[in-house]
Amino acid sequence: MSRQSTIWKNVFFGFAIAISIFASLWGVFDRNVLKWLFVNTSYYVLLAMVGVWSFHLIRYLKVTGFHQKGFMARNWHYFVVAGLLTVIIFSTTPVDFKTLNDEPVLLSVSQSLLYFRTPYEINEGLNFWGSYSPLTTEIPIRPLLFPFLLQFFHHIAGYHFYHAFILNMVLLFVFFSGVGICFKKVSDLSTSYTAILLCAAHPVIAIYGTGGGYDMMAAVFLCLALALLFGFIHASTNERFSLLWMTLVLLANIRHESFVYSMIIGLFCLTQLKKDELKRNSWLLLSAGLFMMPYIWQRLLVTGRYENPAGTSLFSVGMFFRNGHELLSNFLNIDFFLPYSGVLNGASVVIGCVVMFQLITGKLMVQPKIKIFCGILMTCFVTNLVIILSHHAGRYSLATQARFFIVFSLATALTPIIFKLAYPQKLSNRTLLCFAIIILLLYHPIAMRNSFVSSLMENRSNKACREFLKRKTYDNPLVITKWPVQITGIGYSAIGFEYANRHKEKILSDLKNRFFDSIILFQQKTAEKNLPLKGQVLNWGREFEKIDQKAIYYNQVYLEISIIETQPL
Repeated sequence: MSRQSTIWKNVFFGFAIAISIFASLWGVFDRNVLKWLFVNTSYYVLLAMVGVWSFHLIRYLKVTGFHQKGFMARNWHYFVVAGLLTVIIFSTTPVDFKTLNDEPVLLSVSQSLLYFRTPYEINEGLNFWGSYSPLTTEIPIRPLLFPFLLQFFHHIAGYHFYHAFILNMVLLFVFFSGVGICFKKVSDLSTSYTAILLCAAHPVIAIYGTGGGYDMMAAVFLCLALALLFGFIHASTNERFSLLWMTLVLLANIRHESFVYSMIIGLFCLTQLKKDELKRNSWLLLSAGLFMMPYIWQRLLVTGRYENPAGTSLFSVGMFFRNGHELLSNFLNIDFFLPYSGVLNGASVVIGCVVMFQLITGKLMVQPKIKIFCGILMTCFVTNLVIILSHHAGRYSLATQARFFIVFSLATALTPIIFKLAYPQKLSNRTLLCFAIIILLLYHPIAMRNSFVSSLMENRSNKACREFLKRKTYDNPLVITKWPVQITGIGYSAIGFEYANRHKEKILSDLKNRFFDSIILFQQKTAEKNLPLKGQVLNWGREFEKIDQKAIYYNQVYLEISIIETQPL
């Protein structure tokens, strides 16, 4: 790259960041300015970010002499194993939403990005003959990269909520393939196969890999960043650093805590660059500030809107000990209910203690560069665990929060591989491969039966609503429900109880004029007194006809399904 080109890039990105910082400071004092910046520029910043990452990926592949035919010839067996494993998981594990509102909210943001190029969370909306009209929107709490990439699938095949599952299927396939290819570089064929199977042995991977959330994407990009870091430590080329740096920027925009991993790895990389290398990459370093602006604006806009209960801190030492105790109490998963492999967890502790003892006593010698990589790996791992356990929603045994332990579970799953690499003569390939197959067969049925995800009343209720809409052939219904985002995300018109009570006459008039062919009411009620739960009272009189009810909490709560249909002409 010429010196003049580098100067112009530095000037451009420096000027762009200066404007962004000025606008952000203005926005701190005027929330409307901050909201305008976030809503109207985030889509284009994300587009530029993904574009720059793609450019550096292509450049890296070109410089390293990548040839598609040769790559496929060397690694086709990994793609076959990864493909078969992904197909088995998606064929045997229920493919559905797994985490209350997280997945529908991400879908609604992708819907907004697709139709309006704005990153809104659409809570209530109307769908008239394919014309989608949001009624209530707000700034989403969750970072934007997952819904942004998801909307590309909508571009290809039209909007459908199943694209979230397809995206995670692709990520799962890429992850399994990548694990095999990476471990082949440091081990043998059998060990790399074993690594793939062990990663799938924790049911938490199958359960949330077949969902519609961003947890699998966060894990995949973290693993990609670590793989690139391993290569960077051994050979710090400019192309590898550029791709790693942009991967860290993408990683920071997937989940809240992903930003911390990007900081840890990114700061280390900066310490490894010489002065002239820092100058050469100054435009790339500056671009990270520009690409992180939507993330920063979003954090400022949603301050105070996090989902911690009143009187409970978002993070606390008390939560760390409470959640840590729960993790240790359920670590071995003796009753085969939680989505974790207790045998792998137990093996990870034993192997970890053996390896640490050998390192401390000097009986295990490790190359200096491997030591550096392991130090950063452990830092990320410990940071991951501390953040999750300190969080108010960091419970190891709760269906909505188990997904936070995907990275932790992958770490415990790969400890037998680490032992094999450290002591290649003490563990045969055949024994390790048989062990992985047995563990997978032993624990995968936990994901298949889905009882863990269904243990939450709201998960059962939301699933009953979706299944009812799937069974009944209504062309254009309006749904009234506690969580309208659950319904708008799958393409129907939906409103909440507050909106329905305020606009009763207009809604009934629209029904009479056949803007809808029916109004469907999903209402949770107590079994004892037949009363609506808090926030689900509809002051409409007796217009609805009850057509079904589902028990969603044994002998305590049921879901009542009622309907008003248009009268024949």
